[in-house]
Amino acid sequence: MLVSLQTTAAFASYLAVFSLAGIASLAAAVRASRIDNAEIRAGLVWLLLTTGAWGLLQAGLFATSGPVRRFAYTAGLVVGFATVGAWLYFVSAYTNRGYHRNARVRRAAVVVFLVVSAAKVTNGLGLHTLYFTTKQSTTPFAHLAIEFGPLHWLVTGLSYSLATTALFALLDMYVRAGYDTRPVWVLTVVVGLPATLDVLGAILPGVVDASYAPIGITAFGVFALYVYEQRFVTAPETDGDAAVFLDVDNKVRDYTAAAGRLFSGLAGARGRPLSAVLPQVAKAADNETVVGRQVDDEDRYYMVSETSVELGEAEQRVLILSDVTVTERRRRELARHN
Repeated sequence: MLVSLQTTAAFASYLAVFSLAGIASLAAAVRASRIDNAEIRAGLVWLLLTTGAWGLLQAGLFATSGPVRRFAYTAGLVVGFATVGAWLYFVSAYTNRGYHRNARVRRAAVVVFLVVSAAKVTNGLGLHTLYFTTKQSTTPFAHLAIEFGPLHWLVTGLSYSLATTALFALLDMYVRAGYDTRPVWVLTVVVGLPATLDVLGAILPGVVDASYAPIGITAFGVFALYVYEQRFVTAPETDGDAAVFLDVDNKVRDYTAAAGRLFSGLAGARGRPLSAVLPQVAKAADNETVVGRQVDDEDRYYMVSETSVELGEAEQRVLILSDVTVTERRRRELARHN
């Protein structure tokens, strides 16, 4: 009786985790569809849609039987590989690398996807066993056990290498934007953890052979869009500049490290009106003029420009202070001579 309960609990847990991951990813895709930047929006929406489909197909692997189960697994392999492409496109757009716009890179990506997908589908149809073989297993519950072939490990190694490179590109973006990068490191662990489970599933009988990546990617999407949304959306806008984020009432919501170094008055200013904290910046923002500051005993000048970002119901103004010291000094020198 106890064994039966444990088996049922294990089955229910796997089914629930992958189903919830799929549903949560699809819900996050709806939220991501409201991001202003078209390229970032396209990459993130497709990433979350493919991840959601992948998670649900993994759930189908446990909930179905017979040929349908094998189809669910094979379809999951194809959709999962498409997720890698969506992830790389999103990161390239988000960090403004430009690879997603390169026609040669895009053509090469399509060719690789078609070749790898063909290998997966033909394996699923039983034409070869280079990617995977299947057998029935009863541990920890009755399921279709997968034994991975050499093609699987080759493609998996390539996929995780590319995904890891993209993660470090994201980290570099946050460093340049002047943000606390600890959440990104945590996110790196969360996204990469499924790779460990994939390996354990191949060697430990108590861990089901499955693709656990949808769980990590869903965690990324939910974390970025619901927990860390303000910095996530605004990081590409600031890209290392001093920036102050305001709500619709012109109250300070946040600021980058560069802005904090430039204006010590921002410390503890969250929730206060900008006009009370930095009246000179507030005035310059209204007129799009230059503000002067002494930095290391040197007069420096910053152009205050404004942009806005929107995600779902959240909308905010972003004041970006760009260093225009050289230009302003030259303008003032010319003005003196005239």
